[in-house]
Amino acid sequence: MPSYETLRGQSDFDRVFEHGAWRRKATFVLGVLKRCDEEPSRVAFVAGRGIGKAVQRNRVRRRLREAFRCVAQGLKPGAD
Repeated sequence: MPSYETLRGQSDFDRVFEHGAWRRKATFVLGVLKRCDEEPSRVAFVAGRGIGKAVQRNRVRRRLREAFRCVAQGLKPGAD
């Protein structure tokens, strides 16, 4: 079982967008919201239309999920 879950609800996304800490680079944006609980951390990968059509966006998300899965063993609980 992975040490993380998937962020799903629109209200959860909105909370991260409004209250999260953001790091922006030329090709990547990362938002983190600390929840201060012991629930597993939740992640989501969003690819905008600037990436390309649906096939390219899905490919990018699959690759990001796999890259994240490889480094997620040390992920601490309690963050979105």
